[in-house]
Amino acid sequence: MEDWEHNYNADFSSATTIPFKGLDLTLTFDAPVDSMSFWDGSCEKIDDTHFHISNSKFYETGMYVDFNIQVTYSGATRPDIVAVEMNGQDACALCSYGDGEALCMSFLFYEAQRSGHLPEDQRVEPWRWDSAMDDGADVGHNLTGGYYDAGDHVKFGFPMAFTTTVLAWGLIDFAEGYEAAGQTDYGRAAVKWATDYFLKAHTADYELYGQVGKGTDDHNFWGRPEDMMMARPSMKINKDAPGTELACETAAALAAASIVFKKADPDYSAEMLEVAKELYAFGDEYRLEYHKSITDAADYY
Repeated sequence: MEDWEHNYNADFSSATTIPFKGLDLTLTFDAPVDSMSFWDGSCEKIDDTHFHISNSKFYETGMYVDFNIQVTYSGATRPDIVAVEMNGQDACALCSYGDGEALCMSFLFYEAQRSGHLPEDQRVEPWRWDSAMDDGADVGHNLTGGYYDAGDHVKFGFPMAFTTTVLAWGLIDFAEGYEAAGQTDYGRAAVKWATDYFLKAHTADYELYGQVGKGTDDHNFWGRPEDMMMARPSMKINKDAPGTELACETAAALAAASIVFKKADPDYSAEMLEVAKELYAFGDEYRLEYHKSITDAADYY
């Protein structure tokens, strides 16, 4: 990227997930743009923050769409690209180094870590699809969903809950920034993917499933989650085997998420807050380090 007074050049690069003939791409900026130059086809200004570019080239699946643009602006703030729609699909552009692109890539990472049945709008196709659809079957509960841990396929409830708490507070404390970057909906979806799972995992009063999968067995498998064949035991805390930090961190995640969804989905917000209160009371009343109850977690978290 090259900057000079009220101008910059940027290189765009994004892989195609479907074949198409003719580029049809819309760029969204976070501040007004006076004009934009594009040399590989035609460029049309839709309004101050949206530009449409197109060409007649053929792109196969997996090919990279590469081009250069020049952006001219008169405002005090450099306009960064915060959203890209390429031939009907979202594309996180690699041409902007602003906060919008960083948030976009962050949420794309979480989408790649999803477990369970993936929605039609998931952006990691064709590399990810449904996996671990029998989670919880060993205990008679539906424990599908949630996030895999790091590069592994265990679902560790404690770090997942901490992660969700931090994601939710980001949306609370920096709501205007997320909105300006066009990432609020993606942020909410990332939080909800975890909180839906936590609500499933709270199977009764004083009962919370805090892990699915066994660490050693998972580490011995070097493959995709879609191809897992090993047993995935479900492990819980309850009155007889409590886990204070697991219960209370999950409560924190649900409580923070209830603030995120208070206006967007009041019923869902209220449900999460109620479960958060129950889990906090559980963790406070029955005190014990959770790894003494879910012993497999001791070697990891």
